[in-house]
Amino acid sequence: MATAVVLVVDDEADVRFTIRRTLEPEFEIVEAGGGEEAVAAARSRKPSLILLDVSMPGRGGLEVLPELREAAPSARIVMLTGERDLVIASEALAHGAAAYVTKPFDVEQLRAEVRGREKTEDARPWRVQL
Repeated sequence: MATAVVLVVDDEADVRFTIRRTLEPEFEIVEAGGGEEAVAAARSRKPSLILLDVSMPGRGGLEVLPELREAAPSARIVMLTGERDLVIASEALAHGAAAYVTKPFDVEQLRAEVRGREKTEDARPWRVQL
C-alpha cells in the first residue's frame, strides 16, 4: 500500500522539521517554504493532506488556499498558525480548510489531526470548529 503524501507548508524550517519527525515514517512528507512552492508541490505530488501556515512572507496561507484546493482538490487542508484569531479561522474554514491548529502544537494532537481524529478530552484547546 502506498504511503499517504503530506505537504507541509511553513516558512520556518524548524516547524517543518518537527512535523517531519512527528509524521515519518507513517506518511511521506513533502516540504514547501512558501506559497508558490506549495502550489507547485501540490500540483506535482497530489498530497492527501496539506498542513498550511497562515502567515508567511510573500503569499500567505489564506492567499494560496484557493489555488491549493484547485491543485489538489481531494486534499484535506489544515491551517497552522501562531495566532488565535477567530476571524482568520472562520475565513480559512469558509475557503475549504478542514481545521485550524494553533502553534505551538502538541505532537500527539497533531498526529491525531493528521489521522482525522478529534482531540482528546484532556488536551488544551487547539482546533477551531465554527
